[in-house]
Amino acid sequence: MREVGFVGLAGAFGTGGNGKVEVCGANRTSERVSRGRSRVVMMGRRSEKIKGRKEKQDRAKVKVYARIGKLITAAVKSGGAEAETNKGLADVLELARASNVPKDNVERAIQRAASKDQADYKESTFELYGHGGVGIIVDVLTDNNNRAASEIRAVVNKHNLKIASPGSVGFNFDRKGVIRIRSELIKDFDEFFLEAAEAGAEDCLMEDEICTVITEVQNFDSVRKVLIASGLSVDSSALELIPKTTVSIEDAEADKNATAIEVRPQTTRKYEALKPLNSTLLSLSQSFQFLEDIDDVDAVFSNMED
Repeated sequence: MREVGFVGLAGAFGTGGNGKVEVCGANRTSERVSRGRSRVVMMGRRSEKIKGRKEKQDRAKVKVYARIGKLITAAVKSGGAEAETNKGLADVLELARASNVPKDNVERAIQRAASKDQADYKESTFELYGHGGVGIIVDVLTDNNNRAASEIRAVVNKHNLKIASPGSVGFNFDRKGVIRIRSELIKDFDEFFLEAAEAGAEDCLMEDEICTVITEVQNFDSVRKVLIASGLSVDSSALELIPKTTVSIEDAEADKNATAIEVRPQTTRKYEALKPLNSTLLSLSQSFQFLEDIDDVDAVFSNMED
């Protein structure tokens, strides 16, 4: 079971010194200024990381809304537009409610899906190798698999990734249920953890803004229902791929690179090239960003170590 991590600045700064007054006042002042600068820099990095994480969460929410719309289309095409007689659609609508998809979005998606002009959506998976031997899996939900494959190949070529043979990357991952809840809603983590575990959750991960609950696929729906019934608002929920082991590609400058990745400006055009930086980690994350920008891409997973 993963450890529950809490990010903070406590203990990040030592007092230093040996208790003896051995330096002049000017040096002590300089030392205090230096420490003050370090504190500002570290707090600045942390705020940038939080900002970057929030931007990623917002992009993920947009993806969730789009995914729900596609799932509604697939369900309506296979069983009709009435949830009372179409269990597949009823399940998707429940997922939409759990994911806080606006009601208007859902109703429009059902109307579009009922149209004869609306194509059906199918799922497919692409397996890739990233820089440093990292495995990447791209889940696709599309009405045109040839288009999706073409756009993914364009990103692969642009960012020097490699297409992997089927199964060569996938075996490194387990499909799990992942439920995310805003941390501020959880008043007592121990109580929350016990409730989730009793419902069938296998792990809970607390971070600054989001608490992530991990479940086996067969327990995903029941755990989600229990958490919602307890009065919690689910930020997002989906089946995701969790790596069995991770690949470490970081070097001494990994934190700087990761910070740069989190806060870099968003591109205004698909596949628009950013100025290249000499960083394997940065190159890999750029390719992720562009993969996720493809409309047909449902989700991107990797076994890169954080």
